[in-house]
Amino acid sequence: MIGDEATLATGKFDDQQKFIGVLLSNFEKNFYYGSTTLSQGIHKFQSDGQFTIFISGSFSNGSYGYTPAYNGIFTPAKELI
Repeated sequence: MIGDEATLATGKFDDQQKFIGVLLSNFEKNFYYGSTTLSQGIHKFQSDGQFTIFISGSFSNGSYGYTPAYNGIFTPAKELI
């Protein structure tokens, strides 16, 4: 996951303040990178900031990855379920 300073301050996984980010300093604006391991099932992330989420995993000798959420200036949604 990558988010801005507002995401660092307000980001929540499953209604718990959990977004801990490492500064990415290659941009004009501060962004933060963070990762976590989640159990199987449906999870919720919400933030007042801009963020993108990338999901990756493996199953039956294969791997997968996709981006289920991009909340930037073009996407007004602040909550993903």
